[in-house]
Amino acid sequence: MKETLFIVVKASAGELHVALPIAYFLKKSRSLNVFFVFFGETSKKDLRLPDSYNNFINELGENVFGYSGVLTLWRERKSVFERTLIMTCDNGSVNLVDVLYLLSRKSLILFYHHAYALHGNEFDLVENKKGFPKDSVMLLNTSVDEVYYKKVGFSEENRMLVGAPGYSPGWINKLSSKEAWGWAGDKVIFVPMRAAHSLYLDQNSYDYLIDSLVKIFKIFKSYLFLVKFHPRQQNVEILERKFAALNNVQVVYCSTFEAALASDLTLSFWSSAITDSLACGTPCIEFHRHKVAHGQLVEREGRLVSLYRDLGLCEHFSDVEDLMAFLEGMNECTLKKMKESQSIEFRKIFMLDEGFEKEFGSVFGRLFQRVSALSFLSGSKVSAITRLALYSVKKMRNKFFAV
Repeated sequence: MKETLFIVVKASAGELHVALPIAYFLKKSRSLNVFFVFFGETSKKDLRLPDSYNNFINELGENVFGYSGVLTLWRERKSVFERTLIMTCDNGSVNLVDVLYLLSRKSLILFYHHAYALHGNEFDLVENKKGFPKDSVMLLNTSVDEVYYKKVGFSEENRMLVGAPGYSPGWINKLSSKEAWGWAGDKVIFVPMRAAHSLYLDQNSYDYLIDSLVKIFKIFKSYLFLVKFHPRQQNVEILERKFAALNNVQVVYCSTFEAALASDLTLSFWSSAITDSLACGTPCIEFHRHKVAHGQLVEREGRLVSLYRDLGLCEHFSDVEDLMAFLEGMNECTLKKMKESQSIEFRKIFMLDEGFEKEFGSVFGRLFQRVSALSFLSGSKVSAITRLALYSVKKMRNKFFAV
């Protein structure tokens, strides 16, 4: 009987950066049903997935939409719920995960990183109280994240290092369409952005970065800039119109990997697009102003510094004049040196020279063995029932007081 992998996608294309290659490499080595579970067809459209990701989803498995889709699947194909792994990203559990867990005869819940983000040792228990069910497993991409997820509450046996299959040559080659942008000028620079955020990028800093980019775009007319909005970035129409007036700027909707593969340099706001680009062999600059401490920053000499910068994965600028001076003097030698030094650290952190396949297969083999050894009604299932009951009571109470 086939094993089943459910991938519950919550809110961002970044979740699929990690989940899609896991499903791809698992299907190469195991007989496996794969289902991509979304909250609804509209919520999937809102993710603005690149065409390549939609194609991979259809190639690797099936779409399931919402609670009704899950229940229909269970009624019509109960065999796929015999032995299951339920994967979702690490911003906490959701009720849809609990429903899949309860419908499965034997199952484990797995969490994975949202994109290939790096997490440091600094940790705020108040900010990081997430709904991780007891006995769930955290899949780690790097050893850098060990301490963070230990503090989150995952025991040693439930923290499993699987490496970064999405950064392996076998996966990057699948993405290497090398789109032609029709540029006859000098360099191509990929510019992944993010929205203003109370924790990651305050509004004043965001406005400064946007104004600075427009200034750079206008001055460096021989460069083509490929701008990609963050998947959850809202109200981008004004920026789209502003950029459309510039002949050397193109807004792109492909994956970060595809844009990086077509570029000579990545100029990124603070983002995991930095390591996505390094996986494609594209050197990186971080252009950002860090003002609020969080788990993906460290303090160095009284300043907040991103892990990307601290680990040698990018150059960093916070002032537009310094950045323009760098771009003015940039040449092939500059890019080559950046690529060499950043690639060494990148490959070390993500263990790419060691190859992930052996450990990856071993981890998932142990996980399915653990599923087989489970009893049908475990303490974790009782906890899932309790969570769903509390959610139902809370929802009913809110409706009552709203009347």
